[in-house]
Amino acid sequence: MEGFRNGPVTDHRSSAAAVFPLPNSLYNHHPPLPDDSDRGKPTIWVYVLLVAAILFSFAFIALFFFVLDYFEEKRPDFRLDSFSLSNFTITNGSHVSMIAQVKLTARNPNYAYSLDYDHIVTSICYKHQQLSHAFVPPFSLKKKHKTSLVAEFAGDGMIAVDKWVADGIHAEIGANGRVGFDFWFISSIAWANDTSTADTLKVWCRDLAVDIPTNGSAAGRLTGKPKTCQVGEGSDSRNYLSDYYD
Repeated sequence: MEGFRNGPVTDHRSSAAAVFPLPNSLYNHHPPLPDDSDRGKPTIWVYVLLVAAILFSFAFIALFFFVLDYFEEKRPDFRLDSFSLSNFTITNGSHVSMIAQVKLTARNPNYAYSLDYDHIVTSICYKHQQLSHAFVPPFSLKKKHKTSLVAEFAGDGMIAVDKWVADGIHAEIGANGRVGFDFWFISSIAWANDTSTADTLKVWCRDLAVDIPTNGSAAGRLTGKPKTCQVGEGSDSRNYLSDYYD
């Protein structure tokens, strides 16, 4: 008994652990901490909603401008396609005589409105002074349509011009065999959505270089390509129309 008591003391727990090692999970009984690296990052749905909002905004803006353009009242477009001239003479008394034909293309750029033209007067001018005038029958233009117009001038020498006009024309013919004319188209115009009132439309095509042949009976023609005309509205042209229409 004494030998047993005085003998070495053995730690049976260490021996058991050495023979039967315990798994690590029993030593580490604290649960793993969550990974904070993904915290604060937006999810895929945030990007989806952001892209959808941007696309919706662009679609709304495009629709707004489309509707605005669709119902906006736009002025018509005019293009002078040809200008032919014959029997052009200026007498000593500064009276002008000519036979001329002007061809135009009129286009209605409106999506929602038709245009009605009436009381149409056209003029051939030299530096704002009228040399001859002609009437064009009334016509209408449907939405986004265009049409061809012809103005026939048959001056009989009844229009007298100032001396500076005659001198200027003779000087241009002597210099290069051509004259720079202006063409005017003035009419009343009514929008199909409001036929109760009519505006006055004025169209002008400036600096039309027309060859003048030395033989007065030969035809002179517009040089260069067809020319786009300027279009405007104003009450100043109503007085002009009143000279021809009561």
